[in-house]
Amino acid sequence: MRSIDCWRLRAAGGTGFFAKNARMSAARSIEQNPPSEPMMPGTPWNTPSCSVSCGQCDFTKAQVFFQEALRLDPSFPKARYNLGNAKLMDGDVAGALEDCEAAMRGVLAEDDRQMMRLARSTILMAQGRIAEGWEDYEARLHPQFNGSTHFSVEAPRWTPGARSRPSTSPRPTRSTSRAC
Repeated sequence: MRSIDCWRLRAAGGTGFFAKNARMSAARSIEQNPPSEPMMPGTPWNTPSCSVSCGQCDFTKAQVFFQEALRLDPSFPKARYNLGNAKLMDGDVAGALEDCEAAMRGVLAEDDRQMMRLARSTILMAQGRIAEGWEDYEARLHPQFNGSTHFSVEAPRWTPGARSRPSTSPRPTRSTSRAC
């Protein structure tokens, strides 16, 4: 499969501008014509499956693509991370955490590490591990995270156990008159 074909497949599933039929056609094309590019072996299986199968909310099918990407390149952290996300959407919280943590051990880019840490926060909270999940949720503020949160109002950040400042706005008073 030529590079341009992979880009077409990516575009067909990755944007809202293409019809559902285009995504389904792209999925069939990937299944019938396994890609063979001189890039990371798992990339052609990881990216389209993310766009196509996940875009169709078929997380079981997406797992097949991610597993194939990992068969071709067992040390491909993004495929492992995506497999974990698909497992989470299918209700396998323990498997999702296992894959997310394995992916984090192999990722090199700090932006990717923070993205995975943020995803891990959701998984931990889904397991009821709120304190650990909340700690990982701080990844949303990491300066090297491409999707970091920026606040439009300058104010001190809330911390657990901190007392709230009293409001400076007037409080409504209770009326002593009764309606008829």
